[in-house]
Amino acid sequence: MKKLSLLVPAVAATQLGATDCGQVLREPGFDLWCGEYLCTWEVVRGEVRRAPTWHTSDAGVELIGADAAISQLAPVNSGDGTCIHFELVANVADDAEAYLALDVFGDGTIDRRERLPASRWKPLSYNLHIKAPYDGIRFELSKQGAGAAVFGRIHAEIAEGGCEGLPPIDGGPAPLGAGECTTVGNPGGSCQ
Repeated sequence: MKKLSLLVPAVAATQLGATDCGQVLREPGFDLWCGEYLCTWEVVRGEVRRAPTWHTSDAGVELIGADAAISQLAPVNSGDGTCIHFELVANVADDAEAYLALDVFGDGTIDRRERLPASRWKPLSYNLHIKAPYDGIRFELSKQGAGAAVFGRIHAEIAEGGCEGLPPIDGGPAPLGAGECTTVGNPGGSCQ
C-alpha cells in the first residue's frame, strides 16, 4: 500500500503543466529591474527605460527608439491548457504602432501579431486559443514609430473558458524535442 501512495503523487506530478498556478508570465508589473534592464524580459530591439505609470508606486517600461521590442519565453504548455486570457495596460501615443506578438514554441516564427490601439492607460484584454500540442510561447511587446509606448501591467493566465469559437493559433510542426508525448497504453491515441 505504501508503494501505491507514493506512486499516485508521482503520476499526478507528470500530468501538471508548466505554469505557476495558471499564471503564464513571470513578473507582470515590470517592477523587477536588474540595473538598467528588466530582470524577466529580454530586450530584442531598441532600448528600454523605467517609466512612470498612472500610479506613483507602479513602475512601467518604455520602449525607446523607432523599432523596439521586449520578449519573455513562458514555459506554458498544452498540459496547462489551450486558452490563455491576456490583459495589459498601456499608454500608446497616436503616432506609435504597438503590437503583441506570439511565437508558439519560441522557435523564432511569429504565429500571431495583434496591433494594440492608441490608448491612455486603457486596459486591454484578449483570449488566445493555442492549438495543442505546444510547449512554450514567446510573448513579444513591440513598438514602431516616433511616438511613445509605455507598458504598465501585463498579465496572462490559463482560462477555463472564453476561447470557444476562436480560431486556434497554430505554431506549426513542433521543433525536435518540443511537444513530445507518448501513446503507450493508448494505441492510436493522440497527443494533447
